[in-house]
Amino acid sequence: MAVKLLIPGQPLAAPRAEPLLGLVTTELTAFGLTPAARSAAVGQELEVEVDDDAVLELEIEGGFSVWTSAAQYREDLAEARPEELGRGGGAVRVYALPQPGLATRGIVDWVLKGLKVFRIDPVGAAATATARAITRAVENQLKPAPGLYRCADPKTLGEPVTEPLQAPPGTPVLVLLHGTASSTEGSFGALSDPGRDGEWRQLLTHFGDQIYAFQRMFQGRFRITHGND
Repeated sequence: MAVKLLIPGQPLAAPRAEPLLGLVTTELTAFGLTPAARSAAVGQELEVEVDDDAVLELEIEGGFSVWTSAAQYREDLAEARPEELGRGGGAVRVYALPQPGLATRGIVDWVLKGLKVFRIDPVGAAATATARAITRAVENQLKPAPGLYRCADPKTLGEPVTEPLQAPPGTPVLVLLHGTASSTEGSFGALSDPGRDGEWRQLLTHFGDQIYAFQRMFQGRFRITHGND
């Protein structure tokens, strides 16, 4: 089944063939969705028709990307922002990361800064690979990989922690946990920016070498809920 995407942005390059993680042969089309690109596209949004198993890479501010299928994005948008489907006459308007179940709680959508559309070649040797398998492969290649890291600077994680922590009793320990659809750098990197690094130095003075960052995996499917739900 085809999905019509309505893209409020600008194409960055002509479509080109590109392997996706060595799983399938694809045709890749990239779009810029920055504020400037969206402004330039007002009244001229692009219509792109893809199969429902096309893979979308949604680029979010903060250096993080999310992968999903076109069909899953349409399903999540219909639940979280049904008015966006109506505006496009049934087309799927791709502008943000929809959050089903949270729209009624005042949670703001994450606006995208870029979009890549991978059209899967059905005659490729790995044509049986699904969007779910591709998502798992992408997440498995996240750099740095999910896990606990020493953190002397939130922009550059240190060594991974592979043994139980050996801090003496009473030693203060700080663990940085980044937000959903973000990363340690995206959530905390500004703390060490020039002009603001005094805040980070204060943390280093108090916690010393007992500052850690937990780099967590973000699921390709958009079911984002609070931990107490």
